[in-house]
Amino acid sequence: MYGKIEALMHLVEGSCTTFSPYPAWPYRKKSSLREKVRKTYETLRQGSLLVTPVHCGLECGFFVAACPDLDCVSVGPDIFDLHSPQERLSISSTLRVEHFLRELIKELAR
Repeated sequence: MYGKIEALMHLVEGSCTTFSPYPAWPYRKKSSLREKVRKTYETLRQGSLLVTPVHCGLECGFFVAACPDLDCVSVGPDIFDLHSPQERLSISSTLRVEHFLRELIKELAR
């Protein structure tokens, strides 16, 4: 992707700088952690969890790059207008995520 952006900038006589490249974070077809996350979520919410691989810059990419066998997931609250002056965080969603993480930690400790 960076190459395409650099090529476009060259065409319009512009410039760009890469300042924070996040390493890839490959989707694992088999993930015991993801299954525990799913089970915990579905127990708490009494509904199914939608698992969707997406592309975004997350620290997980750095962790997996340093430890390729690491099984990791990313969860978080609802955030709106990310990386803009209007960025905001849902407090109620944050509280739900906190409760979920507490329950997940209990499940992982078993």
